[in-house]
This record gives sequence, structure tokens and C-alpha cells, in this order.
Amino acid sequence: MTDEEWEKVEKSLSSTFGYAEFMIDGYTVDVIVQPIGALKFKLAVYVNKRIAVYTCANDCDIRRRFYYPSKRSHLNAADKQKLKRASKARRESITQMYSYTAYLPYWGSFSRMKAHFIRNNQSIRLIKCN
Repeated sequence: MTDEEWEKVEKSLSSTFGYAEFMIDGYTVDVIVQPIGALKFKLAVYVNKRIAVYTCANDCDIRRRFYYPSKRSHLNAADKQKLKRASKARRESITQMYSYTAYLPYWGSFSRMKAHFIRNNQSIRLIKCN
């Protein structure tokens, strides 16, 4: 895609009812602005016209290519505070052991989504946007 097309998509997705449709490596990808809360919006990514829960939970090609990787931890604030007294190696080991990556079909930032799509896919073609 050209820079002008990306600017057109960004402008479309910055409005309340924004929509863009792509053909990315054989997948039909729809990006839609959806309300998440009161006056809060995110970009929802639909691959082949749906968000499949199994793609979020199981390791697959769609999850790695299109969904937002969110790093999370099982440790709460009190546990992290206790770890500050431990040695650096032990702290990093425990933090690594109790952390995981969740893949979400929602993006909060257009620029991060664009960079992720470019980095993880070969051919991106804009079909339409409003």
C-alpha cells in the first residue's frame, strides 16, 4: 500500500463509524471502529468477516498476524513489591515464569496496528474504506 492509502485509512478510522477493508495475504480483513465504553473507541479486527474466539486462545496464523499481543502477569502489585528485594536474576526469572501474552482482536492505536500488519504480512491491499 502507498502512504496516501494509509493516510486515507487513518482518516477513515479516526471517525466514529470508521471502516476499512483489506485483502492481506489471502485473508479478508475488516477494521471497524467500535465503542468499548463511554466515549471510548477501539479498532476491532475481523478476519474473514468474524472474530473467532478459538483464534485468540490457540496458537494460529491469524492470531500472530492480526491480533494485538498484550503482555500480562499473574503477579499482583503486592507480589511485585516483594520481588524488588530479590536479586535481579531471581526477579526476572519469577516475572518471566508468571507472565503470558494474550492476543486481543482490538487495537487502541492505528499506528501500532499498521506497523504490526506491515511487519507480519507480505501483501496488503486496500479494498475500500469510508
